[in-house]
Amino acid sequence: MSKYGIKILSFFSFALLILSQNVFAAEVSVSPGSNTLRTAVSSAVSGDVLILEDGIYTLSNDDLIVDKSLTIRAINAAATPRVYFAGGSNIPAIKIQGADTDFIMQGIFYYEGASVTNRPRLEIDGAISSVALLENQFSQIDFQVYETTDADGNKFVIDDLIIVGNSFSGLNSYFYQMGAKNSFIFAGNELNYVSLRLLAYGAEAHIIGNSFIHNSSMLTISSNSLVGSYSRVMSNSFSQTLSAESGVSVSNSNYSMMTLEGDGDFSNNIVVQGLNPYSATGTPGAFRMMQIGASTEGFWNVSNNVFDSKATALFDATPNYAEALHFSAEVKFINNIISDNIQPNVFNLDSSKSELYSVFSNNLCFNNVGDCSLDDNLIELDPKFIDEVDYVLDTGSPGINAGLDNAGYRDVDGSIIDLGVHGGPFSYLQFAKQRTENTVEPYFYPLFEANSSLSTSGALKVKAVAIARLR
Repeated sequence: MSKYGIKILSFFSFALLILSQNVFAAEVSVSPGSNTLRTAVSSAVSGDVLILEDGIYTLSNDDLIVDKSLTIRAINAAATPRVYFAGGSNIPAIKIQGADTDFIMQGIFYYEGASVTNRPRLEIDGAISSVALLENQFSQIDFQVYETTDADGNKFVIDDLIIVGNSFSGLNSYFYQMGAKNSFIFAGNELNYVSLRLLAYGAEAHIIGNSFIHNSSMLTISSNSLVGSYSRVMSNSFSQTLSAESGVSVSNSNYSMMTLEGDGDFSNNIVVQGLNPYSATGTPGAFRMMQIGASTEGFWNVSNNVFDSKATALFDATPNYAEALHFSAEVKFINNIISDNIQPNVFNLDSSKSELYSVFSNNLCFNNVGDCSLDDNLIELDPKFIDEVDYVLDTGSPGINAGLDNAGYRDVDGSIIDLGVHGGPFSYLQFAKQRTENTVEPYFYPLFEANSSLSTSGALKVKAVAIARLR
């Protein structure tokens, strides 16, 4: 397999899926300039690898159509090929389409041209086989996956979508309708004021080890009606700022962070709300960190997270909504740490199903305005974080070995699981280090079985995605 390819392998079954260029494909060098990339794409045959030198690649203001299996990548990690549309009144896009197309983009900087009206896009249309976006930079770009319907009413959508190791920036840029039929993998990315919205096209979604910064909603997962559908949101950092502009009043503004529907697992995440790096003034109307379930359907496991509010000086006594965590569907809420929350209530269970069937156990609540009285084994002591960056527990923390005792899910040393983001076999830092600058090892992420991490024989059921970095 090529050095720049992708492997998804199952340790349980040793099945192997390779998303990479054809081994017989030609490597074509592309020089910077006006429409040199467009010409290269038009002239390429399926399976070719277009290697871009450092420099600027301008595109005339028409959609760039990729309807064949191609890889477009930088010549090496030191190069930053910059791609943008030259300008005009229409809104151009890079469009990936065509039956059985496999497309890889790696090491490219795709950004909004100064004279382009509105934001350019990257669109994935119809019955595509796979798309992989790796180690790219995107600025002021919108993304969307489209489902297509043929004359007989059959619906088609991309089989596999892998987005790993990229940076996305641009105030109010969006991922619209993201997802895939088989696997959607979104891992090791940095999102600065870019929202991720999943439309559950398929059975699996893995959102692992990303860094989110935004002043409004960061993550929305729409309900998935497919049998066996599952979303895993694991070891991410979510940081919500009060304003994206210096000196702006936030009076009566309402801040929400994420909405999760369907079934899934939300574990080992850091959720911080109310940061104020831009010197916002005024008193926000309300905060809400998480809402689970737009209806009573669905189930989410919420475990080993840290929920921390930084806005204790900005509390409105009459907020529009009064809880930090709002549950309409059933949840299992265990081994979490909740601190410095300013809402009158920590939890709101607004349906009979969430009230009757939800489980709250072995959580630590400290210095909150509201209480955590739903918990069966509540700890109300200072968690003793070493710092409030990675939220590692200091020696003597009451959160050490304080989790729900489950023989199938312990810390790596075999002890009872710790509370917070470093508890369990796959702690937060294992994934955060993938984003460390100048890291040269491959991106590597485990993809767990949705309903059980252990087989009947005791073997761990896990797949993995490994992405080679540019050198």
